Amino acid sequence: MPQGGPVVHLAAISDSPTGPFKKFSKLVFHFEGERFPAEDPYIWYQDGKFRAIVKRMETAKNGCFLMQFESDNGLDWKKSEHFIVSGLNVTFEDGSIVKLSHLERPQVYLHNGEAGYILCAADSIDSNNVRQSFNLQIPLIIEKNVSTF
Repeated sequence: MPQGGPVVHLAAISDSPTGPFKKFSKLVFHFEGERFPAEDPYIWYQDGKFRAIVKRMETAKNGCFLMQFESDNGLDWKKSEHFIVSGLNVTFEDGSIVKLSHLERPQVYLHNGEAGYILCAADSIDSNNVRQSFNLQIPLIIEKNVSTF
């Protein structure tokens, strides 16, 4: 088979960065029936939860590209309340809109322990049919639920 088997994400944990690691067999960022559901997960810990920005593969053709997941323990992941983080249409500060061909390798810039920006590699095709590659910085709007009594 030229492409091999399905792409999966699994987890392993350790008390030390050098191991030993305990592997877990439960699939992470999995969508039933998809052979290549996601790639490039970026995981961090904030506000008492593990959080992940993941590039979704199946929905990329529909314009939903970066998705957010959360977990209490780093093993059991669920869609975040604000699941869709970014599509492929990007509006720049000057109001221009660019349709991206790719949005890759999301990384989160943390400032004082809070997610502030997503940094990605991106590219688009210009009016001369030339691929333009660049780095993209997406500011995050952080909404926190605050209850008052």
